[in-house]
Amino acid sequence: MRKWLSILVAILCLNLCFGTLAETAAPNDFYVSEITDEIFARIWEKSFKTDCTVPREDLRYLHVLHVDLAGETHEGEIIVNRHIADTVLDIFRQLYEAGYPIEKIRLVDEYDADDETSMRDNNSSSFNFRFISHTTKVSKHGLGLAIDINTLYNPYTKVVDGERIIEPATGEPYLDRAADFPYKIDHDDLAYKLFTEAGFEWGGDWTDRKDYQHFEIPTNIIALWYPESANLGEPSPMPDNIYMVLVNKTHPLPPDWDQHIVLDTALNAWNHEIQIEHETFEAYKLLEAACREKGVIIHLDSVYRSVDAQKELWLRFEQEYGFKYTQGTVATPTLSEHHTGLAVDVCLEKDGVLIDENEDMMKETELFGIVHQLLPKYGFILRYPEGKKDITGYNPECWHFRYIGDPAIAQEITDKGITLEEYLGTTD
Repeated sequence: MRKWLSILVAILCLNLCFGTLAETAAPNDFYVSEITDEIFARIWEKSFKTDCTVPREDLRYLHVLHVDLAGETHEGEIIVNRHIADTVLDIFRQLYEAGYPIEKIRLVDEYDADDETSMRDNNSSSFNFRFISHTTKVSKHGLGLAIDINTLYNPYTKVVDGERIIEPATGEPYLDRAADFPYKIDHDDLAYKLFTEAGFEWGGDWTDRKDYQHFEIPTNIIALWYPESANLGEPSPMPDNIYMVLVNKTHPLPPDWDQHIVLDTALNAWNHEIQIEHETFEAYKLLEAACREKGVIIHLDSVYRSVDAQKELWLRFEQEYGFKYTQGTVATPTLSEHHTGLAVDVCLEKDGVLIDENEDMMKETELFGIVHQLLPKYGFILRYPEGKKDITGYNPECWHFRYIGDPAIAQEITDKGITLEEYLGTTD
């Protein structure tokens, strides 16, 4: 009996030390609501300034729980954009259940909407309306589409005219990211993993400045919701050889692309009309015939998709399934290879049965192995091979081929086991 009592005491101690947060959190501890009159009165003329151009209806109030370094549980409040409200709520729930320390989550209005004061207090927040300096574009915090976490210990810094700017100014001791200190965000940090997995970008990865506290929605996504506030920068230049164009998550489609290609009409596996770039289609027909000679039957699935069609698809998915699912499933408009007409998705026919589900196709390693061996001869490469996600941004896709025109270059890329990014020397 004494032995069992000792074990019971040990278990109780473990629960007290490490917490069973998921069990103690009531369902209404984490919730989203619209901006009620009571909440609006708290933010009016503070974070929601008199010149705020973001509709009140586009904002959501989040109530969350969080723990500090001592393991004490606190209530938190944060206002974000409606498009990301459910995603952010889920992230804060996961952080809480994991015992991830966040010192404070308070409305920035408690600091009179003064960012410096809020950051010095190590407060985590989001919405605070403001325009980007010297522009009429609303900042990402002004849209409620950026989140700052544990701000004192993860400062913003940039060198301007030889002078280093640090925000908050009291965050200077924490610029040494090799040092060990509490609340530090890095690539091994859980907040970093959860936010980036949900489609946010981390300011700590920027090269021209560092904002270690900062997670934001990519600009190309914001352009779908607030095109007037999206600063997309310069598009990719049109290459001399259109078949070597690079379109990925960081290299958008060159402007006026459709004026440089000729589209043919083809039938996919379901006899639906689709479009494909002319030379790509001619090469594909030769590839398909060569595969049949080897006993492998492939069919076209998806090829060309216009930017406008991709926007409609993305927004429909976002409305039906939410931001996080859509960001991980549907390519962002202007950043999809399918805009080029040079990317070909295929499916298999085996024993008279069409195999078109991604999971099922990934299992057909022998059949796709035969197809992959034939690709270079007809100017194609396997676009998203195994072990290259850190470069391409995509998981392996055995069915996704890219036409680059020159069989010799395609063979070189295949033999070296490299990606198009690596061949072009562009792996940023």
